[in-house]
Amino acid sequence: MCWGLWRMLTPGDRLELEWVNEEGQRERYQTVVASQYNRHLYVEIPLNVKTKKYGYFLLGTVFHATFYKKEKAYRFETELLGRVRENVPLLLLSYPGDDQLQVIQRRDYFRVEAALDVAVHPVNRSFKPFTTLTYDISGGGLSAYLPKEVSEKLQPDMEVVLWLVLPMSSGRLYYLKNKSRLIRVYSDKGRTLASFQFIHLKNSERMHVMRYCFERDLYLKKELESKGV
Repeated sequence: MCWGLWRMLTPGDRLELEWVNEEGQRERYQTVVASQYNRHLYVEIPLNVKTKKYGYFLLGTVFHATFYKKEKAYRFETELLGRVRENVPLLLLSYPGDDQLQVIQRRDYFRVEAALDVAVHPVNRSFKPFTTLTYDISGGGLSAYLPKEVSEKLQPDMEVVLWLVLPMSSGRLYYLKNKSRLIRVYSDKGRTLASFQFIHLKNSERMHVMRYCFERDLYLKKELESKGV
């Protein structure tokens, strides 16, 4: 298939599709872009993130699509226009064009509160490894509570190794190990915290962190809505 003038999405890019089923429940699917021409996308049959089953959708079904590129998340609305039989079955989706994409948030500013277990290990045995809870996290780093016995041993620009687990909405656990830099130690409401910046984070790893932040943000918003806030 010919490739159009739009350059944000390229063959092989992963696309996440979200739609509301007949029962009013949100379902999330993953697919891969096979090709694109003009304002049309050709994608592989979407796979349900939770059930791992392929989805079947009626023509005219509307999705909210999300993809990640260059450490940013983009979103657009798309409609199922048809089905195409190539070497593998494909779906034909509408595409508004690169100029109509919505940037969800830059990774540097998209920070969400989350209490995640995190293990902090020294690089040069300057302190004993310890476990604690995060206060918040973003695609660029995290903040975590510090035990009193180590707060005085940590200094700005010190490098550490962080181990943490991200519980994704699909039910899977994503394990992350990353060398990070201590940015600052500060106090908040009588507790001591430290801010860490991820360094040498692979693009695929950052995408998982951003995906978790996005899912966590949606969860927190739904919690507020359910409470009438």
